[in-house]
Amino acid sequence: MSPPLSKRTFIIETLRKRYRQHIPYGVRRGFCQSKTWLKDKREGIVFASANMNLETATPCHCLTIEQRIMPSKTYDNKVHNLKLAAQLIEQVILQPNDVFSFTKVINNPTTHRGFLNSRALVNGVLEQTEGGGLCQLSGLLYQLALQCQLTIVERHNHSMDIYTEETRFTPLGSDATIVYGFKDLRIRNQMASTLRFQFKFEHERILGSIYSTEILPTQTVRFVTVQHTPTKIVHTKTSDGRCLTISKYQ
Repeated sequence: MSPPLSKRTFIIETLRKRYRQHIPYGVRRGFCQSKTWLKDKREGIVFASANMNLETATPCHCLTIEQRIMPSKTYDNKVHNLKLAAQLIEQVILQPNDVFSFTKVINNPTTHRGFLNSRALVNGVLEQTEGGGLCQLSGLLYQLALQCQLTIVERHNHSMDIYTEETRFTPLGSDATIVYGFKDLRIRNQMASTLRFQFKFEHERILGSIYSTEILPTQTVRFVTVQHTPTKIVHTKTSDGRCLTISKYQ
């Protein structure tokens, strides 16, 4: 069975490359957005939105995760982008059954909207892009959602692992890449309580918290590398051994 599968995969990847080469990026993104919009309409998804008037005066603090923001040549720009995106996310209230969409909340992180150029992984290559660095924020939200047992509707890992164990600021397998118009992080609040996210920035670190009107059940999540070569494969597991997702890296 393996040879036919490998051949099929090769054909699909070849067709994708030709598709990317001959169709302008903006056209491909517009097509993908239209397809996603139609799918969302059919499924009747209700997206979480900004609602600063909702009464959340006495929320129960659920969980906080801390990450280091690694020093780099574009450190200041990255922190600027993270803070700008965090402000937008903090305005969003997740009612029961709402779906949080990272790209719907942040929209297209262009310089016209105040975002700056910073480092990002694009097609396996590190480049300076508008809104670079935001994947650290989406990865932080992903980890919060996993540990609070929220439903992950959509999540994509990066194509490559560019870090070593010494430079890694978060476990391999805990990332959530964002490509506006193509890849999103979506989290459903299937609980009966109302949720919101908050962030705090300190020197070279970011703290992400999830708040709830009721205490949410939490779980311990481990990211276990089960294969190192030729492809790195990571299983996201709960303490009772359930595998929540599988991430693969070149």
